[in-house]
Amino acid sequence: MYYYKILTFASSLLILVSGVLIVFGVIEIKTRKRIHIHRNLMISATFLAALFLILYVIKYIVFGQKHYHGSMREIYLIILFFHSSLAVLNIPFALFTLFFALIRRFDLHKKVAKITAPIWIVVALTGWIIFIFLAFGE
Repeated sequence: MYYYKILTFASSLLILVSGVLIVFGVIEIKTRKRIHIHRNLMISATFLAALFLILYVIKYIVFGQKHYHGSMREIYLIILFFHSSLAVLNIPFALFTLFFALIRRFDLHKKVAKITAPIWIVVALTGWIIFIFLAFGE
């Protein structure tokens, strides 16, 4: 159980920081136009999200899935549904966003990023809500 808690907290922290880096990356490019800082923030966010996915898969394989059975189960399931759907949707969007930046197709990068960033942030926030349900719920 100790390792489950460590993996859960570490993965939750990684995705939270990843989401925060996305917010700062968007701010850097939209308001300050500091491309190098934007690039570094987004690459860092992507790296942390990849680490999150690795830890999440390890945790799932080793410990299985944890279920919430508290009094707010319906709310939890709705949040979980939207979180899971958006998380799966965000993976190809994130990869295309990164790919277009790497090949310097900034016109396409910008179009896809306008979809990717908000989804990423919502996934990070709902991930933490799910973490709170599971960690502190009934």
